Amino acid sequence: MDLTGHLALSRLLGFQRTLDERTRLLVSQLAAERSGCRWCIERGRHEWRLAGLPLILLRHITHPATSALLTERDRAALDFAEAVVSGGCAGEVPEAVLQRTRLVFSDGEIAELALCLADHHLLNDPDS
Repeated sequence: MDLTGHLALSRLLGFQRTLDERTRLLVSQLAAERSGCRWCIERGRHEWRLAGLPLILLRHITHPATSALLTERDRAALDFAEAVVSGGCAGEVPEAVLQRTRLVFSDGEIAELALCLADHHLLNDPDS
């Protein structure tokens, strides 16, 4: 599934952002870690601390399926993020991952996830 439509939706004038901060920060941190940008990683950790979220959760973002500390919503967001960042700049997400994401998130929230990942990973992608 191509993410172009979701990115376009997130850029529309009047688009209402509804994605919760925890989810936004989780996917941002995964994108930062996958890009290898030390500044982005540390900035994400700083934002996480400012939000008052438990730091131990950040240790679980690379293996969400086995973590008892992450919710199904967290897992769906992280699986979506992993599919995007492992696909480089192609903007393709496997249909099965997108379908699972749609069970948990609205189209608007998926658009926000895609925007967040574009802002935090695709700009740092060494393959682009």
